[in-house]
Amino acid sequence: MDGQFVDNETLSVNEYASIKTPLIREAQLMVKNPEAYLNDCKNFGIDLVEFHLESNGNPWSVIQKAKSLGLKIGIALNPDTPLEMAREYLQSIDLVLLMSVKPGFGGQEFLPRTIERIKLLRAMWPNGIIEVDGGLKKGIAGECAKAGANFLVVGSGIFGQENPAQTLEELQKEIKI
Repeated sequence: MDGQFVDNETLSVNEYASIKTPLIREAQLMVKNPEAYLNDCKNFGIDLVEFHLESNGNPWSVIQKAKSLGLKIGIALNPDTPLEMAREYLQSIDLVLLMSVKPGFGGQEFLPRTIERIKLLRAMWPNGIIEVDGGLKKGIAGECAKAGANFLVVGSGIFGQENPAQTLEELQKEIKI
């Protein structure tokens, strides 16, 4: 988050990359000019980058540059962005991230219309990878999985709970369909 595309700022790519993990490193670029961050993402070991179609970047240019750097690339769509805006990019990307809250602030309530958006995107892109981010918690995660989401990003729905480990276990059981 650059403080311009969204009001908040968060870790820099360098700070994010210093976190050691055997997992795939994914970065959602909530920034005005996503293309300007791609070299740093590659240099710091990020594997998958999503950028918002609503940013000032040229989507085709961002996609092409990411691919030329060997990065997996996805597009993120804000809750009010029509799904149709993604259609022309679907055969050239690895993932679509549907925001189920306004981007930039944790702890927001899940927007129920996201379930229908997942179903519609799944119909448009039957074999694509759909990720959902924002307001996910018990009772909602399973609905998203049943609607066709492959990946769920859960922050405060786990870490804001009294027993995060137990909550994670319960979420994992819920999403098994």
